[in-house]
Amino acid sequence: MPLRFPLLCIVPAVIVDLILHKTGQRERWMQAALAGPAFVLSFLAAQWPFANFLISPASRNWIFGTAYFAYFDPAGFTYDPYKFLAVEQTRAEFWIVMAMALLVSIITTRLGLAWGDWMRRLRR
Repeated sequence: MPLRFPLLCIVPAVIVDLILHKTGQRERWMQAALAGPAFVLSFLAAQWPFANFLISPASRNWIFGTAYFAYFDPAGFTYDPYKFLAVEQTRAEFWIVMAMALLVSIITTRLGLAWGDWMRRLRR
């Protein structure tokens, strides 16, 4: 039984890699301020249309596997995988969540850069 199709993280990963390569000598907070939102925006640009495809009848095949249901789903699992249900109640709530995502992306990118710097200095 295949798991659900994975998220498209390759597109934002390539974009973040290009940004970090171009801004290699800049201060780490500046890199985080550029790479974090670039990740969020490129992820939305890649994943949103693909998610629309995954809930369409065209994705119910052996490649994308959206017609399969996992054995570990509870018996009373009541959801419709072919229907989009918005979590946010209003557009304002959606944009607040997106603003929070951009802010969190900057902070977590900075933490990731700090972790990478520490790992680079680590010696056996």
